[in-house]
Amino acid sequence: MFSYTFGLKMFECGDKTILSQETAKDILYFWDINRPLNNRDTGCLIICAMVKLELLDSEGELVVPNAEGYLQAAGSDNDMTAYLIQTYDKCKSKTSSISNGCEIALEISKCFRRSVHQKNWTPDTTSLHKMN
Repeated sequence: MFSYTFGLKMFECGDKTILSQETAKDILYFWDINRPLNNRDTGCLIICAMVKLELLDSEGELVVPNAEGYLQAAGSDNDMTAYLIQTYDKCKSKTSSISNGCEIALEISKCFRRSVHQKNWTPDTTSLHKMN
């Protein structure tokens, strides 16, 4: 659910821009830790999806109550939700030297993805792969 819903929102955002094959593959295989994420446009799609899902406010800050609800709807318990919110904040703090919003989103996503893998909470992406 987590990956499917987010992926669909990213594809919706891609409908408003030119969605390259590389960016589409980044969406489909986002959780593959062996696949590098280096495309700035993917970061732009992540921001767009987070705004559509009301996870980011107009200032680009995480809307914590919405993020908590989204994560819990995806099966996260209270401890995992707290961990993921803290992880997001930790990852974001590492981007202070980056000024481009899309690049910030991409770097946060890479950091967040690593942390989710470390906790073995990677979403099932088989439903997204069927879109390919």
